[in-house]
Formats: sequence, structure tokens, C-alpha cells
Amino acid sequence: MRLTVPFPVSDKPIEQGGLLYWVNSEAQKLFRQIRTFANALAVERKTADTAGDGAYVRIWESDAMPTNACWAVVANVVGVTKSGTAQRASYGIAGTFQSTSSTVAQVDTDTTLWSDESTAAINARFGVDTASRTVYVEVRDDGASPMRFSAVVQVNEALPS
Repeated sequence: MRLTVPFPVSDKPIEQGGLLYWVNSEAQKLFRQIRTFANALAVERKTADTAGDGAYVRIWESDAMPTNACWAVVANVVGVTKSGTAQRASYGIAGTFQSTSSTVAQVDTDTTLWSDESTAAINARFGVDTASRTVYVEVRDDGASPMRFSAVVQVNEALPS
């Protein structure tokens, strides 16, 4: 059977004189494993309302992207009219984003995994804010009906060692 924990923490008692050694040999390994788990995948759920004017509204925005990082971002977005004409839309979009010392950029602009919409004017897409080094998802209604959108966004990050 293969262990799922690469460096198990010892269950031996720690003597007061050996505390510094224990922290360096055992606790740092544990903290690295916790950090790896915490950074593995971030998932957020956000909602946003549009005004019915066809303008894009940011539904989600990331934290600042670290230098030399690479992100895989997947967003599942769904929207429905708040009242009036029944419009609906659902999107799956995925994108790869890279960060260098001076810029954040999307690697490829072809991001739509699927789209199902009652009107072609409704949309969801990625964007990059170069000033704040962030990635965002924005949505748009059909220009006639205010809509409520919900997005679940997953971010997977790779950093150089």
C-alpha cells in the first residue's frame, strides 16, 4: 500500500532540548504538505446582477497573480432573467494564464467549453487587468432584460520551485 502522506510526522515525545531539531526536521515538512494542499485548488462561488443594458459586469476577480506563475482557470456560469422575458444562459469556460515579471496574459483566447443561451447577445468571458495583475470573469445580458448570474470558478496554480 502506498502512503498518501510523503513525510509522516513522528509520534515520539519531544524533549525540550530537541524542540528546534524537531521543528526543522518534522514540522517544516508538515507545513509544506499543508501549503501544497491549500494551494492545490481554489474554488469560489460568486453572483452578479446585470442592468439589462448589454454591458459587461465582473462577476469574479482573482487575487493578484504571483510573478512567474501559471494558472488554469475554469468557470461554470449560469444566468436567468430577473423578471419579464425568460432569458437563460449557461457557459463553461477555461483558460490558461501566465505571469511574467511585467505582465499577466491569457495564453490562448479560445476558452469556451460549452455555451447554451436563449439569445446570442448574452455572454460570459475571461479578461485580464494588467494594472492589478488579476484575472476576471465577466458576464453580459441581452441588452433588454436584467439578469442574475452565478459562477463557480476554480483556479489551479503552478509556481516555479
